[in-house]
Amino acid sequence: MCLAVPLKLVELNSDKTTAIAERDGIRRSVNVSFIREPKIGEYVIVHAGFAIERIAQKQAEDVMSSYQELMSELAELQADNKTAPESNIVGVSTPPDTSISGVSTPQDTYIAGVSTTPDPYIAGVSI
Repeated sequence: MCLAVPLKLVELNSDKTTAIAERDGIRRSVNVSFIREPKIGEYVIVHAGFAIERIAQKQAEDVMSSYQELMSELAELQADNKTAPESNIVGVSTPPDTSISGVSTPQDTYIAGVSTTPDPYIAGVSI
């Protein structure tokens, strides 16, 4: 499962089809060809490396705030599960290299398809 995330456009390449977008100092190249007249400073929803929708700054901030809350909760739950690294976040114990609803859980913890390992990967953006 992939998630789309809001990013801020900070550079627009001369070809006007690619841009550099960032969040929390992490910059990624994104394709902006789906956005009519993209502008530096605007927020866009990025999915799989493509800006798919322009959004208001307030909406972007609200989404990222909710995401940060979720990641904090997941980190706390993961810390509580340190004694059983083979357990997933909802307390269902699975041995390594098994699957719950098609989501593999070898040595990792997953919830809704989002890896809670130290380097989660979301919609082409490593957070």
